[in-house]
Amino acid sequence: MKKFLSIALALLMVCVMLPVVALAEGTTLPDAVDGVVTMVEDTTLATAKTYTTDTTIDLGNKTLTGTINVANGANVTIKNGKMSGVQVINVYGTTSGNKTTVNIESTVEISGKYGVCVFGENNGATGASVVNLNGCKITAEAGIFVSGNLQNENGNIININGATIESVPEIAVVVNGKATVNVNNSTLKGDTAIYLKAGTVTLNNSKVFGTGAAAAPVANGNGANATGDAIVLDSKMGYAGEMVLNIGTGNTIASTNGYALQVANTDVTVGTYVAELNITGSTLTGKTDAVKLSEQFVAAVETEDNNVSATVTGGTFNGNTDVIKKYIPEGKTINSNGTVVDKTITIVISGDTPKTDDQKNPATGANDFVGLAAAAAVVALLGSAVVLRKK
Repeated sequence: MKKFLSIALALLMVCVMLPVVALAEGTTLPDAVDGVVTMVEDTTLATAKTYTTDTTIDLGNKTLTGTINVANGANVTIKNGKMSGVQVINVYGTTSGNKTTVNIESTVEISGKYGVCVFGENNGATGASVVNLNGCKITAEAGIFVSGNLQNENGNIININGATIESVPEIAVVVNGKATVNVNNSTLKGDTAIYLKAGTVTLNNSKVFGTGAAAAPVANGNGANATGDAIVLDSKMGYAGEMVLNIGTGNTIASTNGYALQVANTDVTVGTYVAELNITGSTLTGKTDAVKLSEQFVAAVETEDNNVSATVTGGTFNGNTDVIKKYIPEGKTINSNGTVVDKTITIVISGDTPKTDDQKNPATGANDFVGLAAAAAVVALLGSAVVLRKK
């Protein structure tokens, strides 16, 4: 009996300990095997983990909490799981060799304060990186954050393909430094969806929503403030500028309380840091008006010797469309529905109406139709004569 009780007690102790073992988490990532890191348990990093060589991180359908740094031209792919933290992924460029590249696959969900941050080499010098978001989901105060220290390098590329980025509660995509951001078949949603102070953004077949409270853009030298607009282009002193916005076809760009697109000058009083605004299609809807353009931007476009341009060749806009009419080229116009369309030429052809006396031949006074009938008769007689002579 005592032996039985001892065995039962031992089994009970094992059962009590099992939940503790199951809930335990790792504090470091496993070493790479043939370039692949495979997680086997939920992991909370004690310190940030940095990768400087080509690596695939397989999250193993687990959750990784902490910070991953990718630098020195490494090519890192992340798949199969969840990530969270304050700054979840930091991408640092390189001054030589291959661009640092991060690929985030569709099987990844990221949440936190900053989803993916793009910096220069060692968080200061110029550098170039490529970030590919291939169908993943990011939920963060700033889903994508491009640092303003990228002022002299245009080689940074962010491809957002089939991804969803939602800000809680701030800005989905913040571009403060030189970078090219390509958004295709994706959804961007936040108090403001996209906020630019530099770089190039191109949108195609995507949904871009601003849902926050309406607020005037304010000068911010360390980040950006949400305005409720879907897209903001802000001329702010101290930033690289040279902003280019290309709105292609198939996009739905809308703001609940603000504008679909606002071009602002928060502290640049003369001129603009916007280089190009090109709209070739899509639907833009604001609470009252789709578009608001700063006086400085409008004046810069109208100055012939200024390298600033605005072109609207397609799209549908609600509210006051006078603000964009001057940028619609010849051969196109905007109709009563706010849609940019090709101009049409209407040719009216009247039916056969007998001529009145004032339509008579001025030389003879005879009606032109009578003259034509007589001429036809003469031709007919001559033709008959020719036929008879041939016989």
